[in-house]
Parts: sequence; structure tokens; C-alpha cells
Amino acid sequence: MTEVAIRSNGSGAVAVAEPRVTAAVATLADWASELDAATDMAVKLCQTPFAPAHFRGKPTDAAAAILTGHELGLSPMASLRSIFMISGTPGMYAKAMLAVVQAQGHNVWVAEQSPDRVVVKGWRKGAPDHIHETTWDPARVVAAKLTSNAKYQENPQAMMVARGTAEICRQVASDALHGIPYAVEELEDMPLRVEASVAPRVTAAEILGTVSAPPPAEPVDEPQTADAGPRLITQAQQRKLHALFRDNDLADRDAGLLYVGAIIGHPVESTKDLTVTEAGTVIDSLETQRAEPPVDVEP
Repeated sequence: MTEVAIRSNGSGAVAVAEPRVTAAVATLADWASELDAATDMAVKLCQTPFAPAHFRGKPTDAAAAILTGHELGLSPMASLRSIFMISGTPGMYAKAMLAVVQAQGHNVWVAEQSPDRVVVKGWRKGAPDHIHETTWDPARVVAAKLTSNAKYQENPQAMMVARGTAEICRQVASDALHGIPYAVEELEDMPLRVEASVAPRVTAAEILGTVSAPPPAEPVDEPQTADAGPRLITQAQQRKLHALFRDNDLADRDAGLLYVGAIIGHPVESTKDLTVTEAGTVIDSLETQRAEPPVDVEP
């Protein structure tokens, strides 16, 4: 709020003093100034190959990532490399979370690691006697239903280290992470919900009533046999999918697969592993995203 002082100037007239800006308003003004600076920087960075694929052509998203990273003590470029938004949930790679926590003087380390057991420990700055500890092993991975994770199958030790590191970082120094709730490695395992829905297309003739709109198509079950699973992605879907990746600045393979995993709710090693239904869901999501009007950003 602002405060206004009212006084008499001796002639009977009332003079109104200039509004006094409170600390809260000043803080918001500083934020607005920082956002302008971050947006100017993001507009320039997003036009270069140094910007990750998921930020190219999206300067407002990149500006938000830069501001988020600034709160964490990261440089603008480190922010773009480290911060991801998956279905509306922000995340950082476990190594980036570890760097932020250690920069604040807290201590997190891997005490033991092997393909069968990973132990991560840590203590908060000023309290080295209070040690937090977590253990990840195949039994815990099974209990958490993470065995389908492709990265776990390739390198179980690295996945358990990432999980344990993120867990201890939050326990030791959640304040240093400024509300970043998950590591990217954790988000990849979550059945994230797709917020956008695809509305049926309506022609001008249907709007004017000159023709009857056809009833919505009934979902068609994929033909299956007793021994066969769901049909895999078709060649036509493959071509469509990769064209939409290019249109949505997701030509980078890792960025594309990360997006696909967020949409269908589980990670994939290749788009060839998608079923026909999953491929259709991803294609619909990409077409919706492409159809959204771009946000104009004044340089």
C-alpha cells in the first residue's frame, strides 16, 4: 500500500503529499525491472544454438527460468541448462540441486555406491552432527515401481544416486532450493497429467448450419491377438511426430524424448517404442501447442 499525507498550506487549501512507496511495492518494482532485464537477455539467447531446444523460440519461458535460477544463485546460462518445466512442474537435475546446496555451505555426499546399493548422506550448514541419510537398493526401486525407467535399466547405480541425492538435498536445505520440488530424474518417473485437451475441429458450414455436423467418432480399439500386445507406432505417425518436433523446437533428441515421457506418463528410449494410442496422444498435444498463438515480447 501507499500512504498519503494531507496537510493545510496556511491559505485554507489542502495539499496532498507525494505517495510514499512501501517496501512491498519497491520489491515488486525491483522484480519487474529484473523481469525486463531477463526477458531482454532471453530474447537474444533463444536465437542462438546455446539455448536448450525446449527454450528456443520461447523467450518468456526462458526469462522465467533465468529469474528462477537467479534466486538459486545460478548464472543465466546455467539456469537454462539446469531448469526444466514438465507439465507445469519445475525440476532440476540432481547434480544441479547438489551444486546449489553445496554453494550455500551445506554438505551432501554419496557414502556408498554400487549397482546393488547406494547410500547418500548430508548435513545442514552449522549442524554437522545431525546427519541425514537415505538408502536406495533394488528392493526400494521395485517398491517405488521404478523398474520400467529406461535409465534404471541402463545404469541402475546412476539412477539411484540421482534419487538419493535429490532426496537428501531437500531434507538438508529445502530453503536453498527455493521451492523446486523435484529433480528431473524424479519427474521422468511420474504419471504427469496432460492439461491441454484437443477440441474437435468445426467447419464454417457447420457453424452456419448449412450441413449437419457428424457425430464424434467412436474410439477404435486396436486389433490384438492373444499373443500380441498393442500395435506400435505406424510409419505415418513417425513422420508426423518428427515434423511436429521440428515445428515445436524439439528437434533435439533428448528434449523430444523428455517431452514424450511427460505426455504419456513414462519414459521411452525411442519414439519407435510408442504404441499407436500413445503416438496419437503426443501428436495431438504437439498440434495443440503449435496452434497456440505466439507471445509477443517487446525487445
